[in-house]
Amino acid sequence: FGRIVITFSAIHKLPTVQRLKAELKNQGQQETINKISSYEEFKEVVLEAYERLNYDYNYNSFVPIYVIRRDIGERVTRSQFKEWMLKIRLERVLSFYIRDNVSATEEEIQDSIYDDNLGTQYFFAQKN
Repeated sequence: FGRIVITFSAIHKLPTVQRLKAELKNQGQQETINKISSYEEFKEVVLEAYERLNYDYNYNSFVPIYVIRRDIGERVTRSQFKEWMLKIRLERVLSFYIRDNVSATEEEIQDSIYDDNLGTQYFFAQKN
């Protein structure tokens, strides 16, 4: 009997923010982005996204950080996302997990979290 190997790169990929913007522009609709203005609001948005994505895509409680980032889109800057996500981790609201970089795409690496202090690239979040 053969072995079946499943990698996380086969996860359903969500549409990119850039593609959604282009679609909105083509439809002649005005784009409205509700910027996140505080850490507390960010934490609420992240936890809602985590729950929804985990349920909708059956991530079994290990939601890819890059999927959360793409879901939130341009509501926060990349540096603010990283800073606030690391704060969420320090508060033990979410735990972060690593994976091998070999099977990750360049976009997945860029949209995940790199902790400069620990020299660790985190790819998955799990609610505590």
